[in-house]
Amino acid sequence: MVFFILLPLENQCEIEDSERYEKGFGIQYPIYGGEIKDKYSSLPDEVSKALPRFLTEFCFGDFYTRKAIDIKTRELLILCVLTTLNSTNQIIPHTIANIKLGNSKETIYEGLIQCLPYIGFPSVFNAINAIMSIE
Repeated sequence: MVFFILLPLENQCEIEDSERYEKGFGIQYPIYGGEIKDKYSSLPDEVSKALPRFLTEFCFGDFYTRKAIDIKTRELLILCVLTTLNSTNQIIPHTIANIKLGNSKETIYEGLIQCLPYIGFPSVFNAINAIMSIE
């Protein structure tokens, strides 16, 4: 089987640099609320403002706004990547986001099982144990 990819690829970005925060926030807030801003509000003033802004502009504004993958699929992929990185502290909020976006726990578990041969049992079991703690 031969696949051809037509070049140039279609531009996946539809936002201007000046819109990164606004568009990113429009995606981020319904999923995560003010969680990041609240969590880091006790840091020094400039840092407490910069960290949430960087996350909103870069992660949500630059990546979540891309057209090729829907947000539900994107969050499942992110959860699998976080599992690979053994980022257990991030597993719970991203699991809650997955559920808000319509991925069932069964889908999440199946996504993690798909990762098993590539990332190993310890990382997958750490993620599953964290997910099991969510009611």
